[in-house]
Amino acid sequence: MFALDTNILIYAHNEGSSFHQKAAAFVKKAITERDMAGRHVVGVASQVYAEFVNVITRQTIEKPLSLADAIWVIEKYIKAGTPIIHAQSTQIHTFLELAKSTTTRKKTFDLFWQQP
Repeated sequence: MFALDTNILIYAHNEGSSFHQKAAAFVKKAITERDMAGRHVVGVASQVYAEFVNVITRQTIEKPLSLADAIWVIEKYIKAGTPIIHAQSTQIHTFLELAKSTTTRKKTFDLFWQQP
């Protein structure tokens, strides 16, 4: 299994990027690929999803997403069965619930933490 990086997800979902079409095609292919046993060959780290929300909602990028749209993108990957690489099994769900409870994109990256 390999993991997708934040940058490839940003390019795949930022329609204003010159890399958008190639990245979107790559991500679509990668998340649908399976090995000989039928298992996903790609996963996404919880931390990458948090970084994705932080970056894709910045007003400084070409076509930022709203916080709600960024959350929807992650939930779409999760519902599609894309494996989540995480320190704790509840980490991404906790992050999404916290993100939904805010009205600003600021500090969403800092919602991640790991208990000792």
